[in-house]
Amino acid sequence: MAYPRGWRLSYHKQLVNGSQQSLCVILERRDKQEFLRFDAGAITELNLYDFSLIKDQIVKIADVFCCLGVYKSSNYDPILQAYSSFLVTVTECSLIGKLPDYEVYRITGVNFLCLNKQFLEDESNNEFKKLLSSGAFYFAKDLSTGLSYDITRSAQSHFRLSNVGYKISDSYDQRFLWNRGLMSLFFQQRVPPSKWVYPVICGSFGVSTLYAGLQRAQIGVVSRLSTMRPGTRFNVRGVDDNGYVANFVETEVFISVDKQVLSHVQIRGTVPLFWEQPGLQVGSHKIKIFRFVETSLQAFNRHFAEILSRYSNTVILNLMGSKDGEGNLSHQYKEHWNVCDYRTKIKYIHFDYHSCVNSKSLEGVQSLLSSLKNCLDDYGYYHVDGTEVRRLQIGVVRTNCVDCSDRTNVVQTMISTMLLTSHFLKAMNLLSSKGNHTERHAQEIFRSLWLENGDNVSRIYTGTGALRSDRSKLRNVQRSAARTIKNNFFDSAKQEAMVAVLNCSSLVGWQRLVACQFLPPRLHFLPQSVLQNILDRNAEFTRRERLKVFIGTWNVNGGRNVRSLAHWDNNLSDWLLESRHNYTGFRNPHVESEAFTRPTDIFVVGFEEIIDLNASNVVANKQSSENQQYWGTTLQTLFDQASETGEPYVLLCTTQLVGVCIFVFLRLGLCEYVRGLASASVKTGLHAKAGNKGAVAVRFQIGATSLCFCCSHLTAGQSAYRERNAEVLDISQRLTLAPDKRSVLSHDYVFWFGDLNYRINRPIEEVKSLVTRAAWSELQYSDQLLVQRKADAVFKGFNEGPLCFAPTYKYDLFCDDYDTSEKARSPSWTDRVLWRRANIAFKKSSCNNDPDQQMLLKNLLVYYRAEIKTSDHRPVAAVFDIDIQVVEPTKRRQVIEEELLAAGPGDATVRINWICGDTTVTADAIHQAIVELAGSAGTIILTRPQCNNQLLLTFSSPREAVEAVRCLNGNKVSVETSRQKIVLSVCLNSTPRLLMKNSNGISRSLEGVLSGLRVLDDPTRKWLEEMRQLVDEADEEYLRTHGPSPEHAVFQPTVSLAHLRRKENVAADEVRRQQIVSILSNDDQTLINLWDDEDEEAPAAMSSTMVRLTEQKEKCDVFHPAVSPPVPPRPPPPAPAVHLLDLSMLKELLPPKPLLHPVHSCIDLLSELDDSEYFTTSGQFPTSTLQPLPPTMGFVSPMSASVSPQHTSQLPPPPPPKRLPPRPPPQLHPSSLNASSQHLVDLSDQPTFPTKTNTMEPKTPDRNEVKEKACFLPLSPPLVPERLPPPLPERPSLPTLQPNVVSTSSIREIINFQRSTVTLIYGTFPFLCLTHPSLPSPAALFLSCLVII
Repeated sequence: MAYPRGWRLSYHKQLVNGSQQSLCVILERRDKQEFLRFDAGAITELNLYDFSLIKDQIVKIADVFCCLGVYKSSNYDPILQAYSSFLVTVTECSLIGKLPDYEVYRITGVNFLCLNKQFLEDESNNEFKKLLSSGAFYFAKDLSTGLSYDITRSAQSHFRLSNVGYKISDSYDQRFLWNRGLMSLFFQQRVPPSKWVYPVICGSFGVSTLYAGLQRAQIGVVSRLSTMRPGTRFNVRGVDDNGYVANFVETEVFISVDKQVLSHVQIRGTVPLFWEQPGLQVGSHKIKIFRFVETSLQAFNRHFAEILSRYSNTVILNLMGSKDGEGNLSHQYKEHWNVCDYRTKIKYIHFDYHSCVNSKSLEGVQSLLSSLKNCLDDYGYYHVDGTEVRRLQIGVVRTNCVDCSDRTNVVQTMISTMLLTSHFLKAMNLLSSKGNHTERHAQEIFRSLWLENGDNVSRIYTGTGALRSDRSKLRNVQRSAARTIKNNFFDSAKQEAMVAVLNCSSLVGWQRLVACQFLPPRLHFLPQSVLQNILDRNAEFTRRERLKVFIGTWNVNGGRNVRSLAHWDNNLSDWLLESRHNYTGFRNPHVESEAFTRPTDIFVVGFEEIIDLNASNVVANKQSSENQQYWGTTLQTLFDQASETGEPYVLLCTTQLVGVCIFVFLRLGLCEYVRGLASASVKTGLHAKAGNKGAVAVRFQIGATSLCFCCSHLTAGQSAYRERNAEVLDISQRLTLAPDKRSVLSHDYVFWFGDLNYRINRPIEEVKSLVTRAAWSELQYSDQLLVQRKADAVFKGFNEGPLCFAPTYKYDLFCDDYDTSEKARSPSWTDRVLWRRANIAFKKSSCNNDPDQQMLLKNLLVYYRAEIKTSDHRPVAAVFDIDIQVVEPTKRRQVIEEELLAAGPGDATVRINWICGDTTVTADAIHQAIVELAGSAGTIILTRPQCNNQLLLTFSSPREAVEAVRCLNGNKVSVETSRQKIVLSVCLNSTPRLLMKNSNGISRSLEGVLSGLRVLDDPTRKWLEEMRQLVDEADEEYLRTHGPSPEHAVFQPTVSLAHLRRKENVAADEVRRQQIVSILSNDDQTLINLWDDEDEEAPAAMSSTMVRLTEQKEKCDVFHPAVSPPVPPRPPPPAPAVHLLDLSMLKELLPPKPLLHPVHSCIDLLSELDDSEYFTTSGQFPTSTLQPLPPTMGFVSPMSASVSPQHTSQLPPPPPPKRLPPRPPPQLHPSSLNASSQHLVDLSDQPTFPTKTNTMEPKTPDRNEVKEKACFLPLSPPLVPERLPPPLPERPSLPTLQPNVVSTSSIREIINFQRSTVTLIYGTFPFLCLTHPSLPSPAALFLSCLVII
C-alpha cells in the first residue's frame, strides 16, 4: 500500500526580456492549500491569495509524497558562482504499518531538484540518492493532524518531553534525526520544519498484529541508528572524543492495545575504546587499539555519562571472545571499566558467546539470561494506559560484540522474548486461561520481527543481512564473502554519503573546520553570516596559552649500530634534551630566557630507515617492528628521567610505514585535553606503490588549536630535486587524517621534518672546505631546498631556522669523516625541520597575520644537530614555543547572543507600514517609491501588498532583510503625486517587536532582552525563548562532550618537592662519581689486557652472549615500562642508623668477617681478597651468618651502586697493586665438569623469553663451549647445600704492580661470561650492577658482585 502523493512540485516562470531570470520553485501541500516558495536562497511561505497572483505562471514538475529538506552541495559551481542547493523529495515509498496515532512508511526512491538552475544534475549526488533509497530510512505521518510525526523518540521519551516544557517547537531527538542537515535552511529562515519536512530515521521498523481472544494487539520492533558517529564496518570503529560510538542503535519493542502502550528499550554499540581494523580485512580481522588508557579514559567516561543521563541504570553485556584480537579488546574494555568514574553505577558482564554456543547451542545462553533476570525485573518497562503512566523503565542493557551485529541480534532477541513471556503479556492482559496459544503466537511474531530487525541493522553497517545459526552454512559463507568485498572496496562511497547527509553546517572550506574548533556542533546550522561574525570575534572569547614543542629527526641507517655496546658514549640526551646544550646550531637570541627553562610539553621524534629497506621489508609493508618497540621504550625512559617537573610523559601515538616512524609524547597533564588524535601514512616509492619512501603523520587538537606532525623520507639522488618537489605535493594532497579527513596543510600548525634528501650543488672538496671554515651562508646559496623554496616550488608558506651547523649527511660510520667511499657523495643538509602557521584572515582579528620573520623570532627557540656517530646521518632537532587558543565558554556565549540579536531570526521578509493623510496618493505609487528606496539594501525577489498601508518585501537573503530594517525604519519617502512625505515603520515579518541594532560596542544578551522593560509580542518572545534554550542546550552538550576548558595552571607545570629531592640526589651522585673516577688512572687497563690476552675467543663469545641477553630483554618490553638507565636517580640517603636489608639468602656465600667496606677499584678488591681469609682451605665459603655492616656504611638506589657520602669526602690513595702472573691452565676433573652448569642463584622459576633470529647479529657460540674454552675464574657455589661445587684452585701470590684501572667493558664481559644467567648488566665503572629476580635486594646483589669479582 502506497501513501498518496499529496505534494506537488512546480516552478514559476519569471521572464525578463524573454529569458528566465532565476529559478523559483513552489512546493504545494494539496490537502492544506499551503505553499512554500524557494527563490535565490530564500524560503517564503505563501497564502492562497499570494499564490493566486502567480498561479498562471506556474508549471508543474511532479507530484511527490513528502519533502525531506534542502541539501547544500559541497561542490562549488563556477558558472553559478555558488554552491548548488537541491530540494530533496520522496518519490517512492511503501506503508510499513498503521498504528493508532500514526502511519510508518519506508523510503524507496528520492529525487534531487536543483534550486539554482533548472534541470541541473550533479553526479556527486548519486551515492546520496542510493543511500536514501536503500530501504533503511523511515518517516511517519500523524493521523490526527496530517503533519509529520516525530519517529525519532521512543514512547517513554515522548512522555518525558511532554512534561519538560520544551520551548523549541521542533524538538526532535538529534541523535536519531538523519535529515537534520537537510532542515538547516528551514531553521535559519524561521520556517517551521515540522510543517514542511518529515523527520527521518535510519534503521528498521516492523509491525505485526496479534489477536488474543477479542483483543487486537499490535507488536512492533523499531531500531534507530545514531547519527553521532555514522559509518560503515571497517571505516568507523570504537569511540570518538565526544563519547559517541559507532553502530550505536536504540531498539524499542512496543505493544499497543486500544489506549494502552507498553515499551521496552535495549541499546547496542561498539566497544567505547579507540580501536580500528586497518588494512585489507580478509578472514580473521586484526584489531588495533591505537590509544592508551591515559588518552582514552575521558571518552570512555563521556560515553557512559551520556547513557546514564538518558537511560539511568546500565548493564554492560560483552559478548566478545577471549582469544586473539577480540580477547585483547575485551580485556582492555574491562580494564577501562575498572578505572572509570562510573564503575559502581554500571554492572559489567562478560559472556564468551562463541565458546558457550558452539558447545551447548543456544541453550548455553540460558545461564546468561538467568544472571540478567534480576536486573531486568528491577529496570522494568514503560507502560501507559490512556493518560495514566503505570510504570517507567529505569535501566537498560547495553549489548556488544565486535560488530554489534550477529551475536548481539541473537542475545537481544532472547532477552526481549524472555520479558515478553514474563512481563509484557501479563501487563497487557493478553494471556488466556484456556491455553498458551496466545503466548506461542506472540513468541513467533517476536522472533520474526527480531530476525527482520537484525537483517536490516546488519545491512546498514556490514552491507549484508545477519549471519545466523538457523541458516545453512553455505548461505552464511556467501554473506560473509559479500561482506568482505563490500566492506573493503565499496563502503568508502557509502561512508562519504552518510557524512554528507548529516552535514548541517552552513559554512564550507576552512571556515567549517575552524567552526568545529571554536563552536558547539549544535550551533553549526546558524546562518552563514552569523557564524562568520562569531568567528571573526574569536579573540574576544579565547585566551592564549603557550606550548613548548620538541621536533627531532634522525635517519638511523637501519638501526644496526644503535644498540651496540661499543658505542654507549653516543648519548641520546645530547640530541633529545635541548637543556643539556651539547649541540651545535642556532639559538634564538631574541627570545626571553624563560622560554628555554620551561619544561617541554610535546616531544615529537621521527626516524627514517628504522629498519633495513631491503626487499622483504618493503614488500611486507611493515607497520611495526622490534626496532619501533625498542625506540619507544628508550624514548619513554629518557623523557621520564629528564622531566624537569617530575611529571611523566605519555606515548600519545606512534605509527610506522616500513622505514619511516614517528613518536609523539605528551605531558601527562595535557592528555585529557587532546582531541581528534589520528595518524596516517602514504607511500611515494615506485610511483606510490612501495613504502621504501613515504610519509607518516599524526594530528590532534589541544584547546581550539590543531597540530599536525609529518615525518617524511623523500627520493634520494643529487639531481632528483624535481621528484622530491612532486612527492611533497603528493603527500600534502593524498595524506588525509581522520576524523574529518583533513589534509596535512589544513591545520593551525604544521611541522614537516625528516630526511628530505635535498642536496648541496657543489663539489665534495669545496663543500668540505666551506664546512671547515663554518661558511654556512655560502653553502646555503647552493642548498636545493632553499633554492626551491625561494622559487615557491615547494613548501610554500613554510619556515625554517638558520642552518648554523655542518651538513648532516653523508658520514662514515663511527667517525667525523664525510663520505670516503667510491661514490664520494657531497655533504648535504638532508635532514630538516620546517613548520608553518596557518594565516587565517579574520575580519576583526589580526593575531595570525605575523610576517615570516616575526614568526621565526617568536616561535623558534633552537635549531641544531647532535654528534651521534652510529649512522651515516647526524640527528637534527628544533624546539618551538608556540601559542594556542583556549575557548572560554562564558565569553563565547556572550558573543553568540550578541550576534544572534544583531542578525535577528533569519527571516528574509520585512513588513513595511505607513500612514498617509493625503487621499490623492494611490497605493501603487507608494509601493513603487518604497521598493525603489528598499532596493538599496539588497535584492528584492518578491513584493506582496497586504492592505492599503502595509507591504511585504522578501529579499534574497535574511542578511539583506536585516539591513533593510536598519536603513529604512523611521525614514521618510517622497511621492511625486504628493507634497507630504510618508514616514515608514519597518520590521521583520516574523518578529515585529525585535529591535535591530548594531552590536558594535553594545553588550546585549537574550536574557536581558526578555527581562527588559520593552513589551514584546508573542512571536518575538517565542523566538527569544527558543534561542535561549538553543544556546543552553549547545553549552550543555559542549560541556558533556568536551569537558571544562583547561585552566591556566595546566600550561604552567610546577616542580614537586619530591622531584626536587630526587634531582638533588642525582646531582650528588654524579659529583661523587666524578670524584672517584678522577682518582683512577688510565694505566689500569693494562691489568685487564693481561687477563684478556690469554684467550682471544672468550671476549667475542661473551660480547655476543651479552648482546643476545640484552636483546631478549628488549624484545619483551612494551612502550610504557621503563628500561634501566645508565645512572638512574636514587631516593634520599638513609639515616645513619639504618642497616642493610635482610641478606639471609646469601648467608651461605659471604663470610662474617672482615666487614665489607668500599674500595676504590677492582685492584683494591683483589688485594683485600688476597690478604683475607674469605676462603677456606677446601675452597668453600664459611657457613656463618652475615654480620650487619656498621652504621657508617650506606647504599644508594636499587638501580645504582655508588658509595655513600661518608666515604667520598676523604678518600685515601689506592695502595700499590700487585701484578698478576699468567694464570695456569684450568685443571678440571669430572666433578667440576658436572657442576659447570650450576649458577649463583637458582633459576628454576625464571621465565624464558622467546627470541627471534636476527641475521645482522654475530653468531653466538654454545654456552657450554664457551665455558670449556675460557674457564679462568673459579666456579660459583650453588645455593642448595647438598649440591657441592668443586674446590677452588689455589690462587698464586700477586707481585707488586703500578696502579691500573679495570675497564667497564671488560668487567661486563667477565661477569656476563661467568654468570650467563644474569638477565641485565648496567652501570658505569665503578658502579656496576647485576639484576636477577631470584636475588633478595639490590644491596645484596651488589655485595655478590664484589665477591664474584
